[in-house]
Amino acid sequence: MLVIYFVAARVRKISQYTLTDLLEKRYNRTAKVLGTITIIIAYMVSAGYQFKGGGRFISILTEGAISPETGMLISGIVIVGLTVLAGMVSIVSIDIFNGIVMIIAMCLTLPFAISSHGGWDAVVSTIEAKNPAYLSLFEGHDFLWVVGIILPTFLLLLSESSVYQKFSSAKDAKGAKQAVMGMFAGVVVIEFIMCAIAVVGYAIYSDDPRFFLADGSINRAMAEEVILRVGYEKMPAIVGSLLFAGGVAIIISTGNTFLMVTSTNVARDIFQTFIYKDATSR
Repeated sequence: MLVIYFVAARVRKISQYTLTDLLEKRYNRTAKVLGTITIIIAYMVSAGYQFKGGGRFISILTEGAISPETGMLISGIVIVGLTVLAGMVSIVSIDIFNGIVMIIAMCLTLPFAISSHGGWDAVVSTIEAKNPAYLSLFEGHDFLWVVGIILPTFLLLLSESSVYQKFSSAKDAKGAKQAVMGMFAGVVVIEFIMCAIAVVGYAIYSDDPRFFLADGSINRAMAEEVILRVGYEKMPAIVGSLLFAGGVAIIISTGNTFLMVTSTNVARDIFQTFIYKDATSR
């Protein structure tokens, strides 16, 4: 994050549209084309994960009345439609609103989740009885395992095309650096609380057979839904609704960001470069 903080102002001063513009400026057009192809494939796949997550989200909310596949189609239509109609400026504004909703939802959910299991002492006692490693910093793993988990995330953040696009959209270099500080604070708060809710969720569902396989290992498919299950099954209606609103915000925000990156690369790095060379920014 510190690296991004110092890079942000420079990216804004260069004022290119895409990460691949920076590759071309530093290397050559071949590097730009290879970068464009890589980004388009990677980000389309990542956007597809958001459609899939939205489908499961809708299926949970409707208690299976809408299948995950149908929900995935609905999510895709909504996310693609928003990306097409909104554009970069509107999406940045929506992301601010989404971020506020996420933080409020998570901050309210955590204490209610703890309370639903009888308090923090009850949560700790349950986890100590089931799997005390979940209360440790590394969950019983060694340092190399932790590095293997977090390093891809850090490297992804450093090469996140949407981050650089938003730096280029900032008013000035100072605004870009301020955005990094805001992003850092938001990420730390949201990720910490999400992990805490997931740990509490493990305690809540530690005896629920839906979350475990026949050999006693965790059912990973259900584990991925634990925060949503806590919101749907254990929270008061208002808090649960707000948590689901936060979930919608996460899915939509991530999905339209990935699609915006892809569409910008296609428009500028393919069509404007090789097909419609005289096209303007309009």
